[in-house]
Parts: sequence; C-alpha cells; structure tokens
Amino acid sequence: MCDDECYEVAIKEAVMNAFRVVGTCNGLVLLADDLEDYGYTFVVWNPSIRRYVTLPKSTMRFSRQGTYVGPVGLGYDAVGNDYKVVRLTTLFKKENPCRPDIWPTSVEVYSLAKGIWSTVSPPQCIVLHYSAAQVFVNGALHWMAKHCHWIDEMVHIDSFILTFDVAAESFGEIMLPKGFESEEAQLSTLSDSGDRNSIALFVRNEVPGAFGLEYWVMKEYSEEKSWTKLMVFGPHDRWINVPRVLCFRRSGEVMLLLKDGHTVSLDIVSEEFKHLGMYGGDLSSVHSYEESLVLLERKDVVSY
Repeated sequence: MCDDECYEVAIKEAVMNAFRVVGTCNGLVLLADDLEDYGYTFVVWNPSIRRYVTLPKSTMRFSRQGTYVGPVGLGYDAVGNDYKVVRLTTLFKKENPCRPDIWPTSVEVYSLAKGIWSTVSPPQCIVLHYSAAQVFVNGALHWMAKHCHWIDEMVHIDSFILTFDVAAESFGEIMLPKGFESEEAQLSTLSDSGDRNSIALFVRNEVPGAFGLEYWVMKEYSEEKSWTKLMVFGPHDRWINVPRVLCFRRSGEVMLLLKDGHTVSLDIVSEEFKHLGMYGGDLSSVHSYEESLVLLERKDVVSY
C-alpha cells in the first residue's frame, strides 16, 4: 500500500506532466506546463476543430537565468489580425534578494501569424504575482502586479493592474480602488466583468477562522473613478466558507469554488446559488469559450 510520501511523489509527477489553462481568446486556448513554477512548453489549441500548435521554446529558462516568476497571456491583435502570446519574466537576483525594486524584467511576444518570438521594452520596476490570472479585455491583457520601492532601507509595495496593448505592444497601468491595501492584492482575483467590456476584482479578506469576500467592478473601462464595490460577504455571513472566486458568467452570475471542491453559481441579485454538478480541486479554473475556425488553414498545426 502506498504511504503518504509515495502519494505526494505521484501527485507531483502528475502535476509536472500536466498543463494549466492560462486563458482563452476567440476560440483559442492557451496551455502552459508551469504548474511546477517553471514552464517551457506553451500550446495554442482550438478544441472545436481539434487542432493545436506547440510554440518554439523561448530563451528564458531557469538553467540559464536562475529563479524567476513568469506569467503569460493570450490576446488578439485586431489591427494586425494576429494572435499573440505574451510572456513576462522577472528575475530573482541572489545578490540582491531584498531589493525587488532592481530585479530585471523581460518581455517576450510570440506572433502566431509570424511564428516567432520577439522582445519588447519591459515595464519599469515591477514584480508580477506568479501565475497571476490574465484577463483580455478591450484589446489589452491585464495582470495583477506590484511596484517595489526601496525607501529608507525598507521595501514599499504598491499593487496595481498591469496592462499590455496587444496591437501596440505597449504597457500601461490601472490603479486599484482607493483604500485598497497591497495585502489585499495578495488574496485577490482579477476577472473580466459580466458584460466582458471591463474588469472586475474579487478580494478575499482573511479573518481568524473565516473568510470575507467582496468584489469591485470598473463600470467604465480605464476610468479609475468608476470602481464600484457591489457586494460584501462579511466574516459572519453564510458565505464564510467560500475560498475562491473563479469568474463571472455571461449571465452576470459569479462562479465559486467551495472548500469541498464543488463549483456553484451565485446570483448576485437574489444571493441564491445553484450547484453546477462539477467537482475539482485547487487547480480548477473556468474560462469563457466560443467556437471558431482559427488554426484551420495553418500547415504547422497538429490534428488529432
């Protein structure tokens, strides 16, 4: 009979051989093998026509550069009619372990139309949360990120939303709601809004023995004054056991992953929920998807 150590090894091997869904865009799904921190294989997949393409290896590797965090994203360039995979890597410098403000960041962009990786100018002085959820809205990718400033021998962290215009290949920033603490950002989930035209932010507030949950929606995209707090579940509410928010549904309902692994849908008006008959674990994720014929004409794809 397998003991606990054997079981842990089996789970680790399964994770190392698995892909996570990074995101979706116009019928394409981006997969990455980075569940064990460092991923080098990225796959763009169209499940509706059963075709996929494996991207060539990028130059950023642990064996060459050392420890890093490397979120990725998939977006559509409406100007060039191209799909792009964006990979950001912030290097952890051993000689300056307490100075994240000077850790270098590089950016690689893979063009599906050209079939090559290229580099673009990186944003200044940022460290991204590892495996930060990517959100593609209004032609731009979005991740949770943070500025790190070294002041009076102390590191000061300011969290924000990093944006990447896929067509222009340029970065920008969206500030979080006023009064939003950096500690809250560590427990937050970025999502698109219910109408897919803006962004939303779900925040878990940990209190002794319970969870509190609130969410914010940017009513007008890129208008920071339009952040609106729509709902708060306090620590004594019946929802105190909600550990993680997955995403908005097109209906405006919110999908939640309960502690027991079951997925439920919450109606934010009636505050009623329904079980969706799906069961998962910590690696569960939910993404919007619509069928398309993208990849149909490509010759370098694999069919199955």
